[in-house]
Amino acid sequence: MSITAFGQYILSQFFIHDKEETHDYPRHQMFGVPSPGENCLSTFLAVRFGPNEGVKAMVSIKILKEANIFKSLNDAQLDELASIAVSETHRAGTLLYKEGDPATHLYIVEEGKVFLQMETEMGSDRPPMQVTVDTINGGQAMGWSALVEPHKYTLSCLCMENSKLVSFEADKLRELLNQDSALGVEVMKGIVKLLASRLNNTRILLISEMAMAQLRRKGETLL
Repeated sequence: MSITAFGQYILSQFFIHDKEETHDYPRHQMFGVPSPGENCLSTFLAVRFGPNEGVKAMVSIKILKEANIFKSLNDAQLDELASIAVSETHRAGTLLYKEGDPATHLYIVEEGKVFLQMETEMGSDRPPMQVTVDTINGGQAMGWSALVEPHKYTLSCLCMENSKLVSFEADKLRELLNQDSALGVEVMKGIVKLLASRLNNTRILLISEMAMAQLRRKGETLL
């Protein structure tokens, strides 16, 4: 069984519950805490050209070490990832991808703030609303669908600040993880922990939302 197939089975369990939670209780923002990095001299030079890019940038394994999904990797494994990593900068207001788009990249936020959003139906007489369900800060990952079939993004991704990202092309990343099974297992473990954390945050916020709804109903009754 390939690493991505193994990861697909594990992640599907979290994906199903995460999807249900965010659909039922839309007005949430979930905040993560960046992990501390470690100093390292090894770097990789990458160049990317795009709408907001065009300058040379360094992708160091120090940056990758700060990523929440790569915390268990050693320097040699991080060097492998750095060999296919690309540094990108995007202006505030940039829509990186939309819900349902092909998942072509996995991203790590190095600097800035990114919102993950979903379209929520508000009723037949009202237009759909874009609801923020997660806030991604430095050291956090997004776009895990790049590693899991059907390889379609489950949320939209919007840069709320000028942001610096590290990106991995999905095809290259899946090929690398399948070639190095030990690396693949560790990366998938990191993604599972990421989704478990987001699910836990969703449950906490769900309880808060339910409590607020009860208070609103009580207030309306008093009026």
